[in-house]
Amino acid sequence: MNRLLIFLLCATLCRYVTSVDRHLNQTKINEEVQKKLADINYRVLKFHHKCDVKYQDRCFFSIFVGAEGSRMNQHAARLACQKYDAQPANIYSKQHMDMLFEYLRPLILTRNDGGITVPIKTGMLFDPKTRRGFLSDHSPAPYLKWSANEPTTENSHTTIILRVFPAGDEGNGMANRLFESSHLGVICEIDI
Repeated sequence: MNRLLIFLLCATLCRYVTSVDRHLNQTKINEEVQKKLADINYRVLKFHHKCDVKYQDRCFFSIFVGAEGSRMNQHAARLACQKYDAQPANIYSKQHMDMLFEYLRPLILTRNDGGITVPIKTGMLFDPKTRRGFLSDHSPAPYLKWSANEPTTENSHTTIILRVFPAGDEGNGMANRLFESSHLGVICEIDI
């Protein structure tokens, strides 16, 4: 009787260990498959020029309006990003913002008045009453770096844009503007 009990206990324990081992192997395989799929998705986005900046598990790219004097409001910016299954971007950290500014600087346009800047839409929001910034999903913004003399105190300025100047200019940073104000383009993000 004791031998039978020991045999059944060993058999049950062996099945359990095999099951746990199989589960761990399956989890590891699933993680590897997810990494490979993310890498393939990244390569496809990069090939289609929609991954100009990679940060964490997201790709970022810009869309600018073509004609001089043209501008894009927030609705047009959202539609432009959605065309690529993306959304207007959030800024997640200082490192991320620095990467985007480095990417955007070569795209700076010289205005007729000699000023040099790229005002570009994001998906971020601003509450003028509390003076707090938010990501597009309305969660608190983890990083805000305001341009000189920003944010404005206007109650209707509820969208956050990036103001990109040459390196070292104190104007570099974020600004809050009217939701319907028009700008040169938008920075988009897409998960990979």
